[in-house]
Amino acid sequence: MKKTLFAIFAVCLLLIGLFGCDGEPPEPYGNYAWANKSGLDVKMIVVKDYPDKSKSTHEKFIANGDTLRGSSYEEWHPYSGSLDIANKVKLIFLDELKKCLIFDGEIENYSFDIRFREGTCFNSPCEFVYTITPEHRAMAKEEDCQSSD
Repeated sequence: MKKTLFAIFAVCLLLIGLFGCDGEPPEPYGNYAWANKSGLDVKMIVVKDYPDKSKSTHEKFIANGDTLRGSSYEEWHPYSGSLDIANKVKLIFLDELKKCLIFDGEIENYSFDIRFREGTCFNSPCEFVYTITPEHRAMAKEEDCQSSD
């Protein structure tokens, strides 16, 4: 009898851990945040190219020290839920020189590229945070701001 009660209790704990307290599985890729710790204000421009050749462009501003939050269901979101959509993201570091860092084409560094975050969250609420750092700012180039959309 004790073993049966223990087994039921263990299963209940496992289900709560997997699905959260409300019984619904959490959205594993739904909530994201971009923390700006670069030392400068940043404008993020997201360009989405669709298979039908249409394009959408969205801009978001993140003050230095602030965090932008969003959901993968929002149109401006830099992550693509579909492999058909090609995303280009430009980070513009807003100082007197305006330097840009562009993420375009194939993703080469999955831990650095702003267009890709992976992971799974089994607890609710969950949020994946991408931090824009001084390293991003150091890689940005003034000429990238002149030569791109």
